[in-house]
Amino acid sequence: MDPTDLKKEDALVVQAAWAQAILSAFAVVVAMFAGQRQNMVNLEIANASHKKSMDLVNEEFRRANKAKGQEAAARRVLARHTLKPLIVQLTLGIKFVELGYQE
Repeated sequence: MDPTDLKKEDALVVQAAWAQAILSAFAVVVAMFAGQRQNMVNLEIANASHKKSMDLVNEEFRRANKAKGQEAAARRVLARHTLKPLIVQLTLGIKFVELGYQE
């Protein structure tokens, strides 16, 4: 069908239909771009959230390891202070025995 054979009113309807189709296609492209942009924003938010979570987990591990190190150091100090008299007595006893055997 030749579009030039259409009546004026029919030609306007066809032009309106074409305009509507073009606007609809443009709206779809805009929606796709907006959706893609929103997906990128959501991905950035998810990555930031993941990084924050990993930072919190790593900080908790550092804090726990530091606490364990401090506890271990406190146990070593306690053991040294507790065992020091025994070690001194054993050392003196060994020296006494050595001196006793030397006589």
